[in-house]
Amino acid sequence: MLASLHDVQPHEPLGPLARAMRERVVRVGEAFRRVVFAQTRISAVNTFLTALYLFVALPLAGVRLPLAKTVLVITFLLGCSP
Repeated sequence: MLASLHDVQPHEPLGPLARAMRERVVRVGEAFRRVVFAQTRISAVNTFLTALYLFVALPLAGVRLPLAKTVLVITFLLGCSP
């Protein structure tokens, strides 16, 4: 399937198939945008909770984890993948 990201005004009115295809492409684009932003929010919450664990809970228990910041970055990046 091919979808253009630029608005192009057709010279003639669209037929029923073209209108239906355009509507579906718009729906897929909107759904994709929602999924990406929702996944980013979920990853941010997960990263925040991981940070609390790594930088608050573990030090209170007397445990120091090496490369904790790296673990945090990897947590966010991998959390963004669905």
